[in-house]
Amino acid sequence: MFVISAFILVLIGADTYKKIAGDMESNFERRTPLSYIATKIREADQKDQVAIEQKEGTDVLVLEQTLEGIAYETWIYEYQGNLYEVFIEKGTSLALADGMRMIEMQGLKMERLENNLLRFESMDKAGKTLELVINLRSGKKEKFIIE
Repeated sequence: MFVISAFILVLIGADTYKKIAGDMESNFERRTPLSYIATKIREADQKDQVAIEQKEGTDVLVLEQTLEGIAYETWIYEYQGNLYEVFIEKGTSLALADGMRMIEMQGLKMERLENNLLRFESMDKAGKTLELVINLRSGKKEKFIIE
Protein backbone atom coordinates (compact mmCIF):
# COMPACT_ATOMS: atom_id res chain seq x y z
CA MET A 1 0.00 0.00 0.00
CA PHE A 2 2.85 2.35 0.88
CA VAL A 3 4.60 1.74 -2.49
CA ILE A 4 1.39 2.37 -4.45
CA SER A 5 0.72 5.60 -2.53
CA ALA A 6 4.28 6.80 -3.08
CA PHE A 7 4.05 6.01 -6.81
CA ILE A 8 0.78 7.94 -7.14
CA LEU A 9 2.31 10.94 -5.34
CA VAL A 10 5.30 10.88 -7.69
CA LEU A 11 2.99 10.83 -10.72
CA ILE A 12 0.91 13.71 -9.37
CA GLY A 13 4.08 15.70 -8.59
CA ALA A 14 5.51 15.13 -12.07
CA ASP A 15 2.25 16.22 -13.69
CA THR A 16 2.11 19.33 -11.51
CA TYR A 17 5.72 20.17 -12.38
CA LYS A 18 5.00 19.86 -16.13
CA LYS A 19 1.99 22.16 -15.81
CA ILE A 20 3.95 24.77 -13.84
CA ALA A 21 6.85 24.65 -16.32
CA GLY A 22 4.43 25.02 -19.24
CA ASP A 23 2.71 27.98 -17.58
CA MET A 24 6.06 29.66 -16.94
CA GLU A 25 7.10 29.22 -20.58
CA SER A 26 3.76 30.59 -21.79
CA ASN A 27 4.06 33.64 -19.52
CA PHE A 28 7.60 34.25 -20.73
CA GLU A 29 6.57 34.02 -24.40
CA ARG A 30 3.74 36.51 -23.93
CA ARG A 31 5.18 38.93 -21.35
CA THR A 32 8.76 39.38 -22.51
CA PRO A 33 7.99 40.97 -25.91
CA LEU A 34 5.42 43.30 -24.36
CA SER A 35 7.80 44.31 -21.58
CA TYR A 36 10.52 45.00 -24.15
CA ILE A 37 8.14 47.08 -26.28
CA ALA A 38 6.93 49.07 -23.26
CA THR A 39 10.50 49.86 -22.24
CA LYS A 40 11.48 50.99 -25.74
CA ILE A 41 8.37 53.22 -26.00
CA ARG A 42 9.10 54.84 -22.63
CA GLU A 43 12.66 55.57 -23.75
CA ALA A 44 11.50 57.21 -26.99
CA ASP A 45 8.28 58.84 -25.80
CA GLN A 46 8.48 62.37 -27.15
CA LYS A 47 5.98 64.29 -29.22
CA ASP A 48 5.51 62.72 -32.68
CA GLN A 49 8.37 60.24 -32.17
CA VAL A 50 6.29 57.06 -31.72
CA ALA A 51 4.20 55.61 -34.56
CA ILE A 52 2.77 52.37 -35.88
CA GLU A 53 3.29 51.93 -39.63
CA GLN A 54 2.80 49.21 -42.25
CA LYS A 55 5.93 47.84 -43.88
CA GLU A 56 5.69 44.86 -46.25
CA GLY A 57 2.17 44.25 -44.93
CA THR A 58 3.38 44.00 -41.33
CA ASP A 59 2.63 46.33 -38.43
CA VAL A 60 5.85 47.99 -37.28
CA LEU A 61 6.41 50.13 -34.20
CA VAL A 62 8.58 53.04 -35.37
CA LEU A 63 10.51 55.03 -32.76
CA GLU A 64 12.27 58.14 -34.06
CA GLN A 65 15.21 59.96 -32.55
CA THR A 66 17.80 62.50 -33.62
CA LEU A 67 21.46 61.98 -32.84
CA GLU A 68 24.02 64.65 -33.75
CA GLY A 69 21.54 66.22 -36.17
CA ILE A 70 20.73 62.96 -38.01
CA ALA A 71 17.25 61.39 -37.78
CA TYR A 72 17.17 57.66 -36.98
CA GLU A 73 14.38 55.11 -36.60
CA THR A 74 14.10 51.97 -34.52
CA TRP A 75 11.66 49.45 -35.97
CA ILE A 76 10.18 46.74 -33.74
CA TYR A 77 7.99 44.06 -35.31
CA GLU A 78 7.06 40.39 -35.43
CA TYR A 79 8.38 38.55 -38.47
CA GLN A 80 8.29 34.81 -39.16
CA GLY A 81 7.63 33.84 -35.54
CA ASN A 82 10.20 36.17 -33.95
CA LEU A 83 10.37 39.67 -32.52
CA TYR A 84 12.76 41.75 -34.61
CA GLU A 85 14.41 45.13 -34.17
CA VAL A 86 16.36 47.31 -36.54
CA PHE A 87 18.05 50.70 -36.04
CA ILE A 88 18.48 52.70 -39.25
CA GLU A 89 18.87 56.20 -40.57
CA LYS A 90 15.44 57.60 -41.38
CA GLY A 91 14.53 57.10 -45.02
CA THR A 92 16.78 54.07 -45.48
CA SER A 93 15.18 51.26 -47.47
CA LEU A 94 15.40 47.95 -45.62
CA ALA A 95 13.57 44.61 -45.79
CA LEU A 96 12.02 43.22 -42.61
CA ALA A 97 14.15 40.09 -42.96
CA ASP A 98 17.27 42.26 -42.53
CA GLY A 99 16.44 43.13 -38.92
CA MET A 100 17.95 41.55 -35.83
CA ARG A 101 15.99 38.64 -34.36
CA MET A 102 15.37 39.26 -30.66
CA ILE A 103 13.07 36.59 -29.23
CA GLU A 104 10.78 33.83 -30.46
CA MET A 105 7.07 34.64 -30.41
CA GLN A 106 3.99 33.45 -32.28
CA GLY A 107 2.14 36.67 -33.02
CA LEU A 108 2.08 40.39 -32.35
CA LYS A 109 -0.77 42.76 -33.12
CA MET A 110 -0.47 46.49 -32.69
CA GLU A 111 -2.76 49.45 -33.21
CA ARG A 112 -3.08 53.08 -32.29
CA LEU A 113 -6.23 53.85 -30.34
CA GLU A 114 -7.69 57.24 -29.57
CA ASN A 115 -6.28 59.61 -26.94
CA ASN A 116 -2.61 58.67 -27.49
CA LEU A 117 -3.16 55.03 -26.57
CA LEU A 118 -1.21 52.22 -28.21
CA ARG A 119 -2.45 48.62 -27.97
CA PHE A 120 -0.26 45.55 -28.38
CA GLU A 121 -1.25 41.89 -28.16
CA SER A 122 1.27 39.04 -28.01
CA MET A 123 0.54 35.35 -28.50
CA ASP A 124 2.29 32.19 -27.32
CA LYS A 125 2.55 28.80 -29.05
CA ALA A 126 -0.69 27.60 -27.47
CA GLY A 127 -2.63 30.61 -28.79
CA LYS A 128 -2.94 32.37 -25.41
CA THR A 129 -2.74 36.15 -25.67
CA LEU A 130 -1.70 39.01 -23.43
CA GLU A 131 -2.55 42.64 -24.05
CA LEU A 132 -0.62 45.83 -23.31
CA VAL A 133 -2.24 49.24 -23.58
CA ILE A 134 0.16 52.11 -23.07
CA ASN A 135 -0.59 55.81 -22.91
CA LEU A 136 2.10 57.97 -24.46
CA ARG A 137 3.50 60.40 -21.90
CA SER A 138 4.17 62.94 -24.62
CA GLY A 139 0.41 63.31 -25.00
CA LYS A 140 -0.72 62.67 -21.43
CA LYS A 141 0.92 62.10 -18.09
CA GLU A 142 -0.29 58.62 -17.20
CA LYS A 143 0.39 55.16 -18.56
CA PHE A 144 -1.05 51.80 -17.63
CA ILE A 145 -1.04 48.11 -18.45
CA ILE A 146 -4.18 46.01 -18.84
CA GLU A 147 -3.96 42.23 -18.56
